[in-house]
Amino acid sequence: MRSATVFPDGPVKIAGQELSGPYYEKAAPVVEMLVAKAGYRLAVWLDRVVEAYQAKNPNWAQEVRPLHELDVSDSEMGSEYDEQEFFSGEL
Repeated sequence: MRSATVFPDGPVKIAGQELSGPYYEKAAPVVEMLVAKAGYRLAVWLDRVVEAYQAKNPNWAQEVRPLHELDVSDSEMGSEYDEQEFFSGEL
């Protein structure tokens, strides 16, 4: 079980401790694989979202602008956008 590798005695036991040495050597490959798998699942999900959008919108290519033409400023995010709040994960 992956949690037995990453949290062998539960997350409370490693709270406040430096995670290095044998723990890191054992847990890092498991965590890296979990992150890689999550990235793959996200990519598959995004592909499906785009495919569904394209199926419903046959003229989708006319709506797409090159990335360098996009201007995403704070004003476009709306007045409720707060960068500190966004990056703190409290939105």
